[in-house]
Amino acid sequence: MSTIIIDMIKKSLVLTILLLMTTLYSQEMKLYAPFPSRINTKVSGREVTLSWKDAKDVTDGTYEIFRSNTAITADNLHLAEKIGESPSTTEIYVDTPPVDTDIFYAVFTRDSSQTYKICIPYRNVTTNPIKIAESDIEETISSVISQLTTGTSDTEVLLEFMSSLSDRSIIIFRSTSTIDNYANLIKSINISEETGSSINYTDTPLAGIDYYYAAVDGDLYRSGNKNLLYEGNYTVIPVQVKFSHQVEEDALYVKSTMPLPLLKVSADLESGELLNERKSSEPTGSISTENINSINRLIDRQGYVHEEMSLTTLSYNKNINHIISNSFLNRRWSNTVSELEYFTSLNFEKETRTQSHFYRGQAYFFQGLYNNALLEFIMIEKDLYVETQPWFSAIYKIKNSTN
Repeated sequence: MSTIIIDMIKKSLVLTILLLMTTLYSQEMKLYAPFPSRINTKVSGREVTLSWKDAKDVTDGTYEIFRSNTAITADNLHLAEKIGESPSTTEIYVDTPPVDTDIFYAVFTRDSSQTYKICIPYRNVTTNPIKIAESDIEETISSVISQLTTGTSDTEVLLEFMSSLSDRSIIIFRSTSTIDNYANLIKSINISEETGSSINYTDTPLAGIDYYYAAVDGDLYRSGNKNLLYEGNYTVIPVQVKFSHQVEEDALYVKSTMPLPLLKVSADLESGELLNERKSSEPTGSISTENINSINRLIDRQGYVHEEMSLTTLSYNKNINHIISNSFLNRRWSNTVSELEYFTSLNFEKETRTQSHFYRGQAYFFQGLYNNALLEFIMIEKDLYVETQPWFSAIYKIKNSTN
């Protein structure tokens, strides 16, 4: 073997040994590099408190905090954002991250010479994502409602309750069933929004129906949080007011137990001249059978037949127009009721909810389910007063004629 080849082999062996020693030295440096440990996170409202234990080998250093929307590793560290620093012995950092996104953290030690950017899961790098939802934030700052009570007069329901935060807006809901869960809440009617620490509200619902109420923090409700109901902010005992749609007796007419006597006057009171006797006249025509039956029904209200109600349509609505065209106008009442139920939820805008209740009320009416129809029209009486009054009148006349 030539001397040249031997020299090349020797140089290659030396180079290999040097590379191996360099690698081992580098790994040893990484292994013994100072880094924090016991990283931990705690969420409170909008804030995340990041804590750790300082590196034992660094007594006068600084700790750099990084944040990312993916788990931080050596490969993607360049994509993470440095959000702050914390001096030695502090071992804590408070962050306010973006809402509704996954968050990961890493903490690195920095001494007088360098920053040791070594990622060790569970020690100085978080592995589980943190996600702060808007509803979680609202829950921590929402008002607590208590002592909700109701009282009634002839035509009104008086609500009273306390709110722990006077500047928070409180939504008042009304329903014909107990509002003790989120599903029942979103089916209820939003009747008012109030502020204050001690709130009094007067409601004037349609009479003769059992009503239940609930009061919840407005912004918490709008955030989508479902943890809204608890003891003290909804009622469990129903309240009623007297009928307001019944026809009242005309107060201008005074009833008498005895008829007034017939006054007979035969002469002019001033001149004394005799007055001509009134001549009797025979009827010139005959009364039809239909008119006689109508008169008899006026005398005997038990035979009342309600006027024929016709289908009433409202302005075009893109959400439900296909249901109205296909089911409602074709008098498929059961289909109309079931297909529109989805659109009575508070997840839809007010116009869609209002129209859905109106068409469901008509569908119930034509099925002869008058109590169900009444409840649907009650929901929208304030919004569609003119349109609902004929239906209220027809329902009450039918109910009175069958009593």
